[in-house]
Amino acid sequence: MRKWFTSLLVALAIAGVTASAQAQPSLKMMIPANPGGGWDQTGRNLANAMQSAKLVSSVQFDNKGGAGGTDHILAGLIAKASGVDAAKVNYVPFKGGGEAIAAIVGGHVTVGVSGIGEFAEQIKGGRMRALAVSSPKRTEGFQTLKEQGIDVELANWRGIFGAPAITAAQTAALIKIVQGATESASWKETLSKLGWSPIYLSGEPYKKFIDEDTKRIAGIIDSLGIKTTK
Repeated sequence: MRKWFTSLLVALAIAGVTASAQAQPSLKMMIPANPGGGWDQTGRNLANAMQSAKLVSSVQFDNKGGAGGTDHILAGLIAKASGVDAAKVNYVPFKGGGEAIAAIVGGHVTVGVSGIGEFAEQIKGGRMRALAVSSPKRTEGFQTLKEQGIDVELANWRGIFGAPAITAAQTAALIKIVQGATESASWKETLSKLGWSPIYLSGEPYKKFIDEDTKRIAGIIDSLGIKTTK
């Protein structure tokens, strides 16, 4: 089956760090997608890294399926660059990677958009065919959109957010845990396996990046005319 490859804008929410004096706190992590996709991969692999580095004692997961993401934007950008009205693209949202895989492999959609790590096994097994990546250069040997005459680049980032009511001490503890996890051997193995690039921001630099990127993405959505209504 055909498949567009890119990466998705992903947000994980860690609901809070247990406030206690124990060396290894417990975490509750909300993942905004059903199991089986890139958001889920990120959350669970990060949790594994936290536990392997003995930074937390346990992690409880709460998957909350959504229906959409920075993939609709890529579809719109490709359409616009190809001379097609982006608003006329029939975008079908799914609540998780598992549903998207089933739709693509089953022939219920023409093409799909996702991160390479989500569908790599399907490609290797011959159940999907990669058409292009939206990175500036080839990834896993797949041709870029630009190489095929489509002047589009789009990358993703995946972030961790704390609940709004956590204290300054909990915020500092959470940042320390996340940073320690990203420096662990387990996380580095995940990056290599899934083809992810290590980019780390925290605190004010992270907030600044989010503010700037939110404005950038909003501008792209406005230019494509693909706003959705609630």
